[in-house]
Amino acid sequence: MKDLAYYKRLPYTRRVRIEDDGSRAYFVAFVEEIGGLEADGSSPLEAMSNLARAFDDYVEAMVSWGDEIPEPVAWPGPGFDPARIVRRPSRASGPAEVARVSDSTVKEEEREFEFA
Repeated sequence: MKDLAYYKRLPYTRRVRIEDDGSRAYFVAFVEEIGGLEADGSSPLEAMSNLARAFDDYVEAMVSWGDEIPEPVAWPGPGFDPARIVRRPSRASGPAEVARVSDSTVKEEEREFEFA
């Protein structure tokens, strides 16, 4: 039977975006494969930490109800060689970029950062 430990081992895509409600900017972490599973925080790390707790609660509830939980698409598949991964910079070049963005005024557009 699939349980919380099983789902925690799966490679879900977790992302963090910055939102601005007009009075302040904050970070929202979410799981792409599970629509509606989001958590916020005053920093990317706080949002991801809150998301980890929300993910656990979500999975435990869904398992107890016998409901289906979306799983990540099987990627990269058979024959995958991790030594051949080429890392490219994301839109945020790292913690310095996130800090610089969070300290400035956030534009009206939504900014999204990917944390590997």
